[in-house]
Amino acid sequence: MKSRVVLTLLCALWAACETGDDKEMIEAAVCVTDADFFSDVVYSQVLNLHCVGCHNPQGIGRTSEFVLKNSALPGYMEANQAMLTDLARLERDGESILLLKPINEIRHGGGMVLEKDSEPYRQLEEFIQRVDQPTQCKSNETNEDTVLEQVELSDPLKTLRRASLLLVGRMPKPDEIRRVELGQVGALRLVLHEMMAEDNFFVWLREVFNDKLLTDRYLGGNNASELLDAETFPNRYWYEGFEDRQYRNRTRSCTQLGIARAPLELMLEIVREDRPFGEILTADTMMVNACSARSLGLEDLFPNAPESYPRELFVETQLPNRPHIGILSTHAWLHRFPTTATNRNRHRSRIFYEHFLATDILALDARPIDQASSNIHNPTMNDPQCSVCHANVDPVAGLFKNWDLRARYLPPELGWHGDMRQPGLGEEKTLPGDRSHDSLRWLAEQTVTDIRFELSMSRWMLEALTGRPALKPSESDARHQAAYELEDRLLKAAGLKFREGQQNIKSLLSAIILSPLYRAEAVLPSDEAPHALGSARLLTPRQLDRRIRAVTGYNWRWYYSGSSALTTTYRMLYGGIDSNGVTKRINQPNGLMAAIARRMANGQPCNVVARDFVLRAEDRRLFPLVESTFEPETIDGFVIEEATARIRANIRYLHEHVLGERLSMNDPEIDHTYQLFYDVWKEGRQAVENGDEPETLYGVCRGTTNFETREPIPEDRRVTHDRNYTLRAWSAVLTYLLSDYRFLYD
Repeated sequence: MKSRVVLTLLCALWAACETGDDKEMIEAAVCVTDADFFSDVVYSQVLNLHCVGCHNPQGIGRTSEFVLKNSALPGYMEANQAMLTDLARLERDGESILLLKPINEIRHGGGMVLEKDSEPYRQLEEFIQRVDQPTQCKSNETNEDTVLEQVELSDPLKTLRRASLLLVGRMPKPDEIRRVELGQVGALRLVLHEMMAEDNFFVWLREVFNDKLLTDRYLGGNNASELLDAETFPNRYWYEGFEDRQYRNRTRSCTQLGIARAPLELMLEIVREDRPFGEILTADTMMVNACSARSLGLEDLFPNAPESYPRELFVETQLPNRPHIGILSTHAWLHRFPTTATNRNRHRSRIFYEHFLATDILALDARPIDQASSNIHNPTMNDPQCSVCHANVDPVAGLFKNWDLRARYLPPELGWHGDMRQPGLGEEKTLPGDRSHDSLRWLAEQTVTDIRFELSMSRWMLEALTGRPALKPSESDARHQAAYELEDRLLKAAGLKFREGQQNIKSLLSAIILSPLYRAEAVLPSDEAPHALGSARLLTPRQLDRRIRAVTGYNWRWYYSGSSALTTTYRMLYGGIDSNGVTKRINQPNGLMAAIARRMANGQPCNVVARDFVLRAEDRRLFPLVESTFEPETIDGFVIEEATARIRANIRYLHEHVLGERLSMNDPEIDHTYQLFYDVWKEGRQAVENGDEPETLYGVCRGTTNFETREPIPEDRRVTHDRNYTLRAWSAVLTYLLSDYRFLYD
């Protein structure tokens, strides 16, 4: 196969920096925006080297007006620029204090840190000039546009195929292909929105949401029922009284599904109804199915027997005497991210920041802390090495105060802990006194209007689509930082589409799919660059399972098994998660995963090749251009030109159908694949003639029954023999394509 290397973002950035002879690039470089000058020069070469050691939230300069935001906080660069701009306007005797302090001409606790004739000092002088006279460039994104011009984007049809396989687990329909061919990106956007109304889209989206919330942990046994408080919900084990063991097990499983997936189903319902996605935090409802309704005392919602309703049928409702704050008040969420008497909701606060405010609290200060080493009273408030995180964590933890460790709404009788910071969103916004009873709802309302919520959702959907998390800033690697800044701008642009679309998550997904974040293709190799713009992700077990079915017509499984091998036997071995002990997917294949992929590629052709030839040519998924009798040569070795042409045409079709690549008939890839077909066919036919290979196909490889339903195929259409060895030659071709990395990766 041709070597295809994903074009990395950094490769494009480096290329932009190295094309010094390009006149347009030189002209573009003359105009540097104020934001770029601050991030690339002032912050990286002055503040980060000379100031941040003291002027940080836990440094000795933390009580001054000059405290730099940590790079783990979203928008840190903009906040630092705004702060320094304000300081630059403060003057003494007509001179900015930003120039007087570092040379110690006015009292500076750190003494002299810069020489007046040094380069960093001159850079501060230029920054102050820019504050007084802001730079006006022709385009505020000159450098970004230059970089993106070097990125080759996948065409709309290729993007359609990739998105269709990922989002809805099927190949694009002929009508969708025609529309995109005619309407290009505009038509693609409409087709994507139509796909997002299909049932399979919500199957994919449920997996995306669970990868973050991990509430499927409670699907087994009585795990979900045990989350309910026995005093409040005495009927939580309502199914245990049935004597019929099978019926009892079915209703038990149905109940666990209803309780465990309540937060996921609420999120799906909001997406399904095109409601603002912020309602996942603010909705005054919860979701139940017929079984969980009985555990919760809401059996009137489903008056008939539970088995008369699909277990996947959820309805939106309310519980009496319990406020609902979107997914945050569900039993599954509160127990999945638990608290203790000593933790005081700090774990819930950290998760809330990570999921909905695009902030990794633990990254604010990565130093290990020995609690015993602090002799300061109440270190979480007063010790800088602790307060750097707790100043953010504790106020939000206080907003969860009305929800106890058993997921009950139980406001504390004596109020919140007096030795913690006042409940609020950080230290900037404190909880109004009249909202103490519904403090969590106040948090939800503040969050969904916060720009960090948009950024968080953009990062979440980027990871869902590309399989990689958003880049993190780097203060030590300029190239990495440049990559981060460009990706951050693209994510914020997608977030703007999200906001303009009334927080419709479908608009956000479309914006990312149509952007270079998803569509960037391989054009230049770069072994050094560690970060990719675009998608090059190993498919998850369920995603690969859906792709196999979309391409071949059947899931990969053993004939006598009713379930897919990738969703059962091999799910965990192929890098899947169980939402409990294993919560992170493996995104780099190991030897065992490679062996599973090889076994799939070898085994699936046996299941599908003969069964495809059973069908009429126009109904076939894999071999519409050939018949099983087509051989490249006669028994005497003379080429059969028409048959050879048809075989090559079907090979070309398979390359597009299986791998999504459009090749000309003269492409070397067609020659390589044809040679494989020819060699296997010729050697195999000779083996059959010599009696070394049987004429008949192996039992389950025969086209005698439907592989899924096991219904018999009419005798006149059955395929049981392969005397000329063409079926097994086609199986070899299919194995070759199914084992290609482009089939296993997206």
